[in-house]
Amino acid sequence: ANAGYFGGMDTLPLSTDAAHSASSSGRLHALAGDTLTIRYTDPTTASDSCASGNITLSIRPQNSSLSVATTVLVGETITVTVVDVDQNGSGVTVETVSAVFRNLQTGETEIVTLIETGANTGGFRGTLHVKTSKSDSLSGSGRMYVRVQDTVVITYTDANDAADISAGSVTVTT
Repeated sequence: ANAGYFGGMDTLPLSTDAAHSASSSGRLHALAGDTLTIRYTDPTTASDSCASGNITLSIRPQNSSLSVATTVLVGETITVTVVDVDQNGSGVTVETVSAVFRNLQTGETEIVTLIETGANTGGFRGTLHVKTSKSDSLSGSGRMYVRVQDTVVITYTDANDAADISAGSVTVTT
């Protein structure tokens, strides 16, 4: 069982992060829609106990974050990581989100699927290969045509909250 404080103004910290599922974490691992029942048993008189009714949890959305290296070598891969815990709808399923990669110099755009890094993590990762071949310059090809000093902007928009936008940029180097 997870540790927590009950009564008065004390709170039981909740977390959607699976890393907090260990009983020693001091947090209760829970997801939106989970049902919580609180039971209290007096440590000196076991017959002195009470229980709450069922409590259905709702998780307040949090803003997403996006991380990406600031430079990439020609011919290498851009790797992007997005953390958006409210896109973690299932504690047992690996889910996906999408990010838009846009070369500011050529206008080419690629939509890349980011895959959750594990069930119940809320972290998503995806990659895009950057090439110098003009045959890779068609939007939607799964590869991006780049030249040295091009800037690729990556934008993630939360599918459930259009105001939650995270972005980063990468400069192509040699």
